[in-house]
Amino acid sequence: MNVKRIIPMYMKALYKVKRTKYDVRILMKELSQGSNRMILVGTPIHKNMGDHLIALAEKQFLEKNYSDKQVIEIPQDVYRVYQKQIDKKIYCDDYIFISGGGWLGNVWEVDDQFIRDLICRFSNNYILIFPQTIYFDKKKRNYKKILTEWRNIVEKGCKFKICFREKNSYECATEVLKIAVDRCFLLPDIALLYEKDIVQANKEKIGLIFRDDVESIMSVELRKEVMDYLKRLNLKQDIFSTISDSLVGVNRREEKVLGLFSKFSECRCIVTDRLHAMIFSILTRTPCIVFDNLTHKISGVYETWLNNSNSIFLVKNMQEFKEVFDIAYKCSNVKREDSYLIESYTELISSINTDLRGDKI
Repeated sequence: MNVKRIIPMYMKALYKVKRTKYDVRILMKELSQGSNRMILVGTPIHKNMGDHLIALAEKQFLEKNYSDKQVIEIPQDVYRVYQKQIDKKIYCDDYIFISGGGWLGNVWEVDDQFIRDLICRFSNNYILIFPQTIYFDKKKRNYKKILTEWRNIVEKGCKFKICFREKNSYECATEVLKIAVDRCFLLPDIALLYEKDIVQANKEKIGLIFRDDVESIMSVELRKEVMDYLKRLNLKQDIFSTISDSLVGVNRREEKVLGLFSKFSECRCIVTDRLHAMIFSILTRTPCIVFDNLTHKISGVYETWLNNSNSIFLVKNMQEFKEVFDIAYKCSNVKREDSYLIESYTELISSINTDLRGDKI
């Protein structure tokens, strides 16, 4: 990667580490003890609460299913700053788990590079990537470059296992990148498995959560139409975000996520174009009307795992929004029916257990 890009990236990471008051001494002490550990790398200390929800679910998954193993978390920005020191304390018998999300492919190039570098750097370790979306935007200049780099990793025989949270990504990996099928898993976004008692509040308003980044394809006009429609119905609207106003450190993660749970619980219905706003809705048993995004991870997750839900509605335009709004608004006694989502992880748990008992790869 270009040096001019590495330096600003390092400075941004250092700023986040300092601002969130991350104590790297505790991490180094953990890494200095024992071996054969489960190391979760790439978790957030940024503002996106969807990624923080994923991190909580990943740690919960590892600690619940592998309680005899030490689980050590290394946030992405911490790793960027202290890479050399950390690398010296990760041993060949450590199991590396890379945090999931929606950042594989050429849309979020820097984050994608982070994962590719880890795969190459720890080629002798067991590596598993938690459920991701992979997307290659052919309109971007880096399309061929990133695609070729992924193919090179696969052709070199780099051994890793990877989970995808929707069929489009799974098919891209197995058919375009030629990753072996026995190294790929099709699983729900792990945030859907997060277990926490959530207090239900009086649901009186409509929550609006919209993207304002490169993944947004919902026009300003369409957003205005939605809000005008709700206004004509004399419904109270609450515009908020799953992006925090400030950086969120590991020590504040659960508190901030629980705060969002409360916010969602106060809503009668959610309207969004954010995947994890949809997932927050499911976890809080709040009906949700959702528009798709650029990488189609929303429609992909919905069609793969949630199309039988009676409280989640995927729409493409204002006409479809109007058709389902009354149903969503009047939807009551929403139940969190997630047993089939939990069961879908049985194969992954079995695979990890097999690798723990014998050869890792």
